[in-house]
Amino acid sequence: MVLRWFAADKLLALILLFAFAFTSLPRVMAQLPAIVSRPVEGWKVDKTWSMPPAQVDQISRKWQVKILSVENTVVSIAEKPIQINTIVCPDRATAEQAVAELRKGKPNPRMVCRSGSHVYEFVARTSRDAKLAMMAREQFRISPAEATYKVKFNAIPIAGGEWMRANEFFNELLRNEQDTQRLRDLATSFEPADSLSLRKYGQGDQLSRWTIKDVAPRAGMKCVEVSGTVTSQRNGKTPQSDEDSVQVLPATAWPSDDPEIQVLAKRITTAATTTQAKVNAIVRWIHSSEGIRFGGNVTGSRYGTKQVIEQHYGHCWDFADVFITLCRASELPSRQVFGWIDGSEGHVWAEVLVDGVWHSVDPTENFPCGSDYVPLATSNDGVMPMIYASRPILIRSDDADRP
Repeated sequence: MVLRWFAADKLLALILLFAFAFTSLPRVMAQLPAIVSRPVEGWKVDKTWSMPPAQVDQISRKWQVKILSVENTVVSIAEKPIQINTIVCPDRATAEQAVAELRKGKPNPRMVCRSGSHVYEFVARTSRDAKLAMMAREQFRISPAEATYKVKFNAIPIAGGEWMRANEFFNELLRNEQDTQRLRDLATSFEPADSLSLRKYGQGDQLSRWTIKDVAPRAGMKCVEVSGTVTSQRNGKTPQSDEDSVQVLPATAWPSDDPEIQVLAKRITTAATTTQAKVNAIVRWIHSSEGIRFGGNVTGSRYGTKQVIEQHYGHCWDFADVFITLCRASELPSRQVFGWIDGSEGHVWAEVLVDGVWHSVDPTENFPCGSDYVPLATSNDGVMPMIYASRPILIRSDDADRP
């Protein structure tokens, strides 16, 4: 699942600070053209500087990756600064190697991304920095507006189960290629399904293409190999489709008819007069002191909506459950999305029907759902349709010709 991080960068941050101290004349660099040549309203460039070649060589040797230059920029909005380090590589393949090195030890891999042969690192030491980083990443168009992915993974189709054991089952499947007694014991916690239904659209208006074929069973359960193509658009609006149903009814995972939930939802949205205003009010409440913090001992937890509200913590699945429950209690059609974030981990988020199209919402991060969100399946009733039997392989379209 996606994890947050607010720890200071180690070696690279120290090198950058050293370089800045001994760089006499900061210059506007060409390697971040979105900031320099296409300014974004409200943002300003505070300072830029280049890392000395000797320091660049030091990092190249440490990573065993060819780096041409390292350029650094501090931008700010409303007097709130965020530093962006730009690592320039000779080609995309080398840039991917640099991304892998930068992401080592970073609990939030989304603070590193690639565009062509350029790698961008956002220096985020606090939660405020992390939010600014994601805002800059989207508004400066560092991430592509649209990305198409080739996707491949194995999965066990399921029709229900003990959701608190789902992540444990997944990790056990990754650790053991052969079936073990532990795997067979975990499998008894889930109800098998005969088939797997995947999402019709990506994030946006482009249809996904899927091929599903049977492979050897795992832990005595049916297992399939999934391959396909998914297109994800930044803040993409997804059309309704024929299978969209049961969008506002209560579900076991989403007790929107519970009297206490009804009272809470009404209190949260009482001043909101539009669908979008209600959505915004629910997200604000989730991230308020009265709402939920990210945490808990069980990674990939699904405690249940009422328990999460009472204990004030959970992980991404819990955030999505609370959000959808409050939306449905407010008569807002909503559903759950299961997928992967490119370069990161599995994630659960949500969609709300606004003006006849599905709008993506990430209640956990409260960041825009960028083109790195890769949706694989949707649930209208709170049932996750599969357990991953392998980590999904995602290849972005501009990587397809990479050696």
